[in-house]
Amino acid sequence: MLKRTMNRLYTIAEISRETRAPESTLRSWRDRYPEFIKGQGRGRTRRYTQRDREVFLAVQAFTAEGKTAEEIAEELQRQFTPILDASAVETQQRIAEESKDLLEPTGKTVLHMMLNNQRFALENQRQMNQILERNNAVIEALGRGMEGFSQGLEGFVSLMNREKKLHKLQDRLDGTEAEIDRLRSQLVEAREQRRGKSWLIGLFLLLSSLAFVAGLLLRSLRLPQL
Repeated sequence: MLKRTMNRLYTIAEISRETRAPESTLRSWRDRYPEFIKGQGRGRTRRYTQRDREVFLAVQAFTAEGKTAEEIAEELQRQFTPILDASAVETQQRIAEESKDLLEPTGKTVLHMMLNNQRFALENQRQMNQILERNNAVIEALGRGMEGFSQGLEGFVSLMNREKKLHKLQDRLDGTEAEIDRLRSQLVEAREQRRGKSWLIGLFLLLSSLAFVAGLLLRSLRLPQL
């Protein structure tokens, strides 16, 4: 039963139902960690081994814990052995077949060196992938920062335009207040002038009345003499 389970192949739909993760998410994990998840076949016929399934479950658990892609890759490196691609596997098989008759220490040393070189190349590839992911994260963060800066700059420009409009309105208000003060002064002056003219007219009328009364009195005094 254990051997049958180990040899079983899974579709991505089956793993999606088990993990409750969308198939698109599983594919992104597969593409992000190709040295741990390979699968067999292509397109809709691709199937995944029991080991691939365990890697999917591990990535899901690490993601739920809030680990970054780099931390997840390090955890997978500790728990799983990286998978060589098909060409590397064929090369190793060919080297092993050609080296069956090489029992001397020199032949074993050469084989060991070639295997180490393959591991070294895979490790370099993994590190390059991690560097690219970090660079992409930095670029995305810079893009978000530039977008925020642009929005802040637009807000600052809008604020400056509002301040300019307020200054213009204040200048107009100051001019209006000055004009009102000037008109008020003219009105007060006109009232004062009107009051002065009214006083002169009253005095003139008073004097005229007195002169008229005096004339009447003089006439009344002169009549008896005639």
